[in-house]
Amino acid sequence: AAYGGFASAWVFHTSARRGGEPGSEPIFSSPTLDASSGAVYFGCVDGLLYAVAPEGAPLWTFDAAGPIFSAPCAFTASLGAGLERRLLVTSQSGRLLCVEAVHGALRWEQPAEVHGHSAPAVDRASAQHGVVAADDVAARVAVVGGVDGRLHAFDCASGAPLGTTQLPGAVFSSAALCTALSTALAAH
Repeated sequence: AAYGGFASAWVFHTSARRGGEPGSEPIFSSPTLDASSGAVYFGCVDGLLYAVAPEGAPLWTFDAAGPIFSAPCAFTASLGAGLERRLLVTSQSGRLLCVEAVHGALRWEQPAEVHGHSAPAVDRASAQHGVVAADDVAARVAVVGGVDGRLHAFDCASGAPLGTTQLPGAVFSSAALCTALSTALAAH
């Protein structure tokens, strides 16, 4: 179908987990494109994180145990001997989830009082040059805002909590990292 001069390459139908017709579940999450594979990732009110191939075929789903409203964050994690593509996503279950991007396997999860409103952000800075680099450089730190009024920081590879910063109120927006200033920003 054509929309204002644009033609859709494919249409994807979400599950019918809550009843109704397939494809009837609302999607509030913005999609995330993984430039290295061409896969598209998005969350849905049905509580599933979806991975879709460039031609529109489903790759996998991951059950986040609660609706997903924010965009997933794709990044590369350093695992000592190699690198692995991963996704961070928040859900209404109040958890930050790290999922392997090729098969959708859970790598780690942390309670963070995020409730799916704030999209995670990662630090993609090169340790050698101190500048923001391409996706093939391993991310070190992930931050996400919480409805508890805190900005939470985690190690990207292990999920270990690195600290929190108290803000004046609940955070419903997505955070941003400014590596050059070693600063995390969030609006509340």
